[in-house]
Amino acid sequence: QLISGGMTLEEAQEFMQIYHDLPRSEWETYGLSGYDCLDGPVANCVSFSKYFINKYTTVHVDGVGNGGDVADSLINNYGFEDGGSTPRVYAVFSVHSGSMMCGSQACGHTGVVLGIDVENDKIIIGEAGCGMGNGWTDAHEYSLSSFSNGSYKYAYTDSVLKL
Repeated sequence: QLISGGMTLEEAQEFMQIYHDLPRSEWETYGLSGYDCLDGPVANCVSFSKYFINKYTTVHVDGVGNGGDVADSLINNYGFEDGGSTPRVYAVFSVHSGSMMCGSQACGHTGVVLGIDVENDKIIIGEAGCGMGNGWTDAHEYSLSSFSNGSYKYAYTDSVLKL
Protein backbone atom coordinates (compact mmCIF):
# COMPACT_ATOMS: atom_id res chain seq x y z
CA GLN A 1 0.00 0.00 0.00
CA LEU A 2 2.94 2.35 0.35
CA ILE A 3 3.78 4.17 -2.86
CA SER A 4 7.43 4.37 -3.81
CA GLY A 5 8.56 8.00 -3.62
CA GLY A 6 5.61 9.13 -1.51
CA MET A 7 1.95 9.99 -1.87
CA THR A 8 -0.17 12.82 -3.16
CA LEU A 9 -2.56 14.40 -0.67
CA GLU A 10 -5.46 12.38 -2.09
CA GLU A 11 -3.52 9.10 -1.88
CA ALA A 12 -2.44 9.96 1.66
CA GLN A 13 -6.02 10.68 2.70
CA GLU A 14 -7.11 7.28 1.35
CA PHE A 15 -4.19 5.70 3.23
CA MET A 16 -5.24 7.41 6.47
CA GLN A 17 -8.85 6.29 6.01
CA ILE A 18 -7.64 2.68 6.24
CA TYR A 19 -6.06 3.50 9.61
CA HIS A 20 -9.10 5.47 10.73
CA ASP A 21 -11.36 2.50 9.95
CA LEU A 22 -9.06 -0.09 11.56
CA PRO A 23 -11.31 -2.67 13.23
CA ARG A 24 -11.12 -2.79 17.01
CA SER A 25 -10.09 -6.47 16.70
CA GLU A 26 -6.80 -5.34 15.08
CA TRP A 27 -5.88 -2.58 17.54
CA GLU A 28 -3.67 -4.81 19.69
CA THR A 29 -1.91 -6.29 16.63
CA TYR A 30 -0.53 -2.86 15.81
CA GLY A 31 0.10 -1.73 19.40
CA LEU A 32 -2.80 0.68 19.77
CA SER A 33 -4.04 -0.49 23.15
CA GLY A 34 -3.00 1.61 26.12
CA TYR A 35 -3.19 4.95 24.29
CA ASP A 36 -6.61 6.20 25.17
CA CYS A 37 -8.15 9.44 24.05
CA LEU A 38 -11.69 10.68 24.31
CA ASP A 39 -12.33 9.23 20.84
CA GLY A 40 -10.30 6.04 21.45
CA PRO A 41 -6.72 5.03 20.72
CA VAL A 42 -7.00 5.60 16.94
CA ALA A 43 -7.15 9.34 17.69
CA ASN A 44 -3.73 9.23 19.41
CA CYS A 45 -0.63 10.42 17.52
CA VAL A 46 1.64 7.78 19.11
CA SER A 47 -0.86 5.08 18.17
CA PHE A 48 -0.67 6.13 14.52
CA SER A 49 3.14 6.18 14.44
CA LYS A 50 3.26 2.74 16.13
CA TYR A 51 0.66 1.40 13.69
CA PHE A 52 2.71 2.69 10.74
CA ILE A 53 5.93 1.13 12.02
CA ASN A 54 4.35 -2.17 13.04
CA LYS A 55 2.44 -2.57 9.76
CA TYR A 56 4.77 -1.07 7.15
CA THR A 57 8.26 -1.89 8.43
CA THR A 58 10.07 -5.06 9.47
CA VAL A 59 10.36 -3.71 13.03
CA HIS A 60 7.84 -4.22 15.83
CA VAL A 61 7.79 -1.51 18.49
CA ASP A 62 6.11 -1.40 21.86
CA GLY A 63 6.93 1.45 24.23
CA VAL A 64 8.09 4.57 22.39
CA GLY A 65 7.10 7.34 24.83
CA ASN A 66 5.00 10.42 24.22
CA GLY A 67 4.77 12.14 20.84
CA GLY A 68 7.87 14.24 21.42
CA ASP A 69 9.89 11.12 22.31
CA VAL A 70 9.03 8.76 19.46
CA ALA A 71 11.78 9.64 16.94
CA ASP A 72 14.54 9.47 19.58
CA SER A 73 13.13 6.21 20.90
CA LEU A 74 13.14 4.67 17.41
CA ILE A 75 16.73 5.80 16.87
CA ASN A 76 18.10 4.86 20.29
CA ASN A 77 16.13 1.69 21.02
CA TYR A 78 15.20 0.22 17.65
CA GLY A 79 18.14 1.14 15.38
CA PHE A 80 16.36 3.55 13.05
CA GLU A 81 18.62 5.99 11.17
CA ASP A 82 18.84 9.46 12.71
CA GLY A 83 17.53 11.92 10.13
CA GLY A 84 18.19 14.97 12.27
CA SER A 85 15.93 17.83 11.19
CA THR A 86 15.62 16.80 7.52
CA PRO A 87 12.26 15.31 6.51
CA ARG A 88 12.15 12.33 4.17
CA VAL A 89 9.21 10.36 2.78
CA TYR A 90 8.01 7.73 5.30
CA ALA A 91 10.15 9.13 8.10
CA VAL A 92 8.57 9.28 11.55
CA PHE A 93 8.84 12.68 13.19
CA SER A 94 8.63 14.04 16.70
CA VAL A 95 8.25 17.60 17.86
CA HIS A 96 8.48 18.54 21.53
CA SER A 97 6.08 21.46 21.54
CA GLY A 98 2.40 20.81 21.93
CA SER A 99 -0.64 21.89 23.86
CA MET A 100 -1.55 18.49 25.30
CA MET A 101 -0.15 17.92 28.76
CA CYS A 102 1.22 14.64 30.06
CA GLY A 103 1.46 15.35 33.75
CA SER A 104 3.54 18.51 34.03
CA GLN A 105 5.16 18.28 30.56
CA ALA A 106 3.89 18.93 27.05
CA CYS A 107 3.42 15.58 25.32
CA GLY A 108 4.68 16.76 21.97
CA HIS A 109 3.50 15.28 18.69
CA THR A 110 4.46 12.53 16.26
CA GLY A 111 3.39 11.50 12.79
CA VAL A 112 4.66 10.17 9.48
CA VAL A 113 5.81 12.00 6.37
CA LEU A 114 3.67 10.57 3.56
CA GLY A 115 4.73 12.89 0.74
CA ILE A 116 7.07 15.76 -0.11
CA ASP A 117 6.79 18.27 -2.96
CA VAL A 118 9.97 20.36 -2.78
CA GLU A 119 9.07 22.47 -5.80
CA ASN A 120 5.85 23.70 -4.19
CA ASP A 121 7.16 23.76 -0.56
CA LYS A 122 4.62 21.13 0.53
CA ILE A 123 4.83 18.22 2.95
CA ILE A 124 2.05 15.70 3.51
CA ILE A 125 1.78 14.38 7.04
CA GLY A 126 -0.22 11.43 8.31
CA GLU A 127 -1.25 12.15 11.88
CA ALA A 128 -3.74 11.83 14.68
CA GLY A 129 -4.23 14.12 17.66
CA CYS A 130 -5.68 12.99 20.97
CA GLY A 131 -7.34 16.30 21.72
CA MET A 132 -8.44 16.87 18.13
CA GLY A 133 -10.97 14.03 17.79
CA ASN A 134 -11.28 11.26 15.23
CA GLY A 135 -12.24 13.66 12.45
CA TRP A 136 -8.74 15.13 12.52
CA THR A 137 -7.05 11.72 12.11
CA ASP A 138 -6.05 12.20 8.48
CA ALA A 139 -3.39 13.40 6.07
CA HIS A 140 -2.68 17.11 6.17
CA GLU A 141 -0.62 19.32 3.87
CA TYR A 142 1.76 21.85 5.40
CA SER A 143 4.64 24.06 4.34
CA LEU A 144 7.77 21.92 3.88
CA SER A 145 9.93 24.73 5.23
CA SER A 146 7.97 24.72 8.51
CA PHE A 147 8.82 21.01 8.95
CA SER A 148 12.49 21.68 8.13
CA ASN A 149 13.06 24.51 10.62
CA GLY A 150 14.94 22.47 13.23
CA SER A 151 11.95 21.93 15.56
CA TYR A 152 11.24 18.44 14.19
CA LYS A 153 13.36 15.32 14.68
CA TYR A 154 13.14 12.54 12.07
CA ALA A 155 13.75 8.81 12.32
CA TYR A 156 14.28 7.38 8.86
CA THR A 157 12.53 4.12 7.97
CA ASP A 158 14.28 3.45 4.64
CA SER A 159 16.26 0.40 5.77
CA VAL A 160 13.23 -1.32 7.35
CA LEU A 161 10.39 -0.19 5.08
CA LYS A 162 8.14 -2.74 3.33
CA LEU A 163 7.43 -1.21 -0.09
